Amino acid sequence: MSMKFTAMFVILCMIVSGTATTLLLQNHGEEQEFASFEDALERFNSFEEMNEFLEIKRNYSGGGYYYDGDIMMLTSLTSTTFDVASMDASPGYRPANEDIDYSTTNIQEDDVDEGDIVKNDDEYAYVISHNRSKVFVVHVYPPEEASILTELEFNYSIKELYLHEDKLVVLGSSLHRYYNYNYNPDIQISVYDITNKENPELTRNLTVKGSCTTSRIIGNYFYLIGNQYVRNLENESALPVPANEIFYVDEYDNSYSLTTIMSFDIQDNQAPPEKKVILMGASNNIYVSLEKIFITATKRMSYVEMEEIKIDTVYKEILPGKVLFDIEEVKTSTIPRWEKVNEVNGIIRDYTQNLTDYEEDRYYDEVEQRYYRYQNIIADRSERTIIHKIAIDEGQISYIANGEVAGRVLNRYSMDEHDGYFRIATTKGHVSRSGESSAENMVFVLGDLLNEVGKIENIAPGERIYSARFMGDRGYLVTFKKVDPFFVVDLSKPSEPRILGELKIPGYSNYLHPYDENHVIGIGKDCVDMGDFAWYQGVKVSLFDVTDVHNPTEISNFIIGDRGTESLALRDPHAFLFSKEKDLLVIPISLAEIQGSSTSPSMSGTRVWNGAYVLDISLDSDISLRGRITHENDINQTHRYYYSSPSQIKRSFYIGDVLYTVSGEMIKANDLNNLDEINVIELSG
Repeated sequence: MSMKFTAMFVILCMIVSGTATTLLLQNHGEEQEFASFEDALERFNSFEEMNEFLEIKRNYSGGGYYYDGDIMMLTSLTSTTFDVASMDASPGYRPANEDIDYSTTNIQEDDVDEGDIVKNDDEYAYVISHNRSKVFVVHVYPPEEASILTELEFNYSIKELYLHEDKLVVLGSSLHRYYNYNYNPDIQISVYDITNKENPELTRNLTVKGSCTTSRIIGNYFYLIGNQYVRNLENESALPVPANEIFYVDEYDNSYSLTTIMSFDIQDNQAPPEKKVILMGASNNIYVSLEKIFITATKRMSYVEMEEIKIDTVYKEILPGKVLFDIEEVKTSTIPRWEKVNEVNGIIRDYTQNLTDYEEDRYYDEVEQRYYRYQNIIADRSERTIIHKIAIDEGQISYIANGEVAGRVLNRYSMDEHDGYFRIATTKGHVSRSGESSAENMVFVLGDLLNEVGKIENIAPGERIYSARFMGDRGYLVTFKKVDPFFVVDLSKPSEPRILGELKIPGYSNYLHPYDENHVIGIGKDCVDMGDFAWYQGVKVSLFDVTDVHNPTEISNFIIGDRGTESLALRDPHAFLFSKEKDLLVIPISLAEIQGSSTSPSMSGTRVWNGAYVLDISLDSDISLRGRITHENDINQTHRYYYSSPSQIKRSFYIGDVLYTVSGEMIKANDLNNLDEINVIELSG
């Protein structure tokens, strides 16, 4: 089927100002920003009260929802080989080659490290095996002497690694072969002292019941946000803490979970973890700055709430007085809300059963006339995002506020914090393949207590956000559907947003990355305009000049392959390697090319090559190809499924003038200037 899309690039000049007012948490001023959880949230008094809360909310759904999983539990174990005295006496971490520059993981915020499948310093690399059961410790620099020093094996599936001074943190999940509705995974965290690279020492193990949503390292502290759906709570012993220490958000949700926010000092193996547990809707997109964690969740409307709105907006206007009187008696009674809804619906049902055919036709005509308004109210209230703001400071965790905005969040790059303001871009409505669309996009600027300071609505109606990035006093959005303009929006005055300019370009960007203060790199897909729709084509890399926010320009682009060409960097920014100083951009590519003479934009190419494209990117010349690197030995490997192929290059990094590419099969070292191959380190498993 054709994909009917449009692309636009929205540049938001976000010079936010103004004074935050206490809209939420009325008893908390700025001096109480680091509030206790007790002051900011409700807390259960007993295990029975928690179960009653869940049962009440379940009734609000009409009895159709369930709560999956056990409660999160946290245990901390110290390795039997751990020696406090030797650790205290060990020398501090120091790079072996202080004068050699090297790349690190592509992260969203400076000094907020993110886990990845490959970590490196200026001499060593740490790589998760293709089957995620091992970590290779590899001496990679100088490349001529590269070798695997040791392999760490695990009985759990490894998700990501952190490298922090003399510590290696391994994060994973307990293994399970088959899906089981009642299966509850464990988050596993192992900390190693890697002073001796050939014999890393396990210094700490942590086990958390649940699934890892995200994690970070800030300073010496590791932060984990995990989720576990709750269901069938049999007794209080299943809880991570006594029930009277579990906090909750009094909002309806059809998928309650216990969200655990945990921290521990990586360098202090004896200090117990800090943790807070909140019963809330399942968290999805999470943004972490140096001092805050923002947890977002989709706000759900219960069956009871929707029925109450329907009664007030549809039936009250068309029912006779006697029926309305009976309904009002039920509404003012003391029975639970869901019972009121059931009784009111029974009254309405009894009324309609006694209507003549003529009266029934008139009644349902009037219901239909009012139903559109009801649906609009439901759509407006149901597509909302709840935000929880949590302060973090050297492992301490404090709840600040919660709030909500219209729309849904694409990913964590649609959020950021700058100068005390939280900015978030959302989309409301949907775009269908037929071209019909109710979508619109919004940007909100929120204050200290998540009170609304400013907003801009109705951005690119009919389209949805494909990528977003906030950088200092500016923000950037890319939306896509049918046509392809750039929109320039000035938010220097939060209460008076203005569209300043417009520029049409083909294609869209899935990921935006800062080149410098006035230039942005976009990576996405090229498109062919077919009039009322467009066909997406190969991977497109663009360099945008936003020096003049009134007139943004695309100063260069580079298109790779035909329709069907893919890149991990479109979905995973950790696969994106960029260095302004080296004029370098490296991205994994699965190359598809049209075979034969067909020029139809709807035709997908055949996959002909797997590897990494090494591009030259600068302001002085057009983006160009420096060269290509592949880990495939023969053309037949290319036909493996792209995302599971062990020969697929997933990451790249550089040390000095050496470029390293990493797949499930090998680490390859190439000269960064001419891409001549220097060495290959074979990986097993």
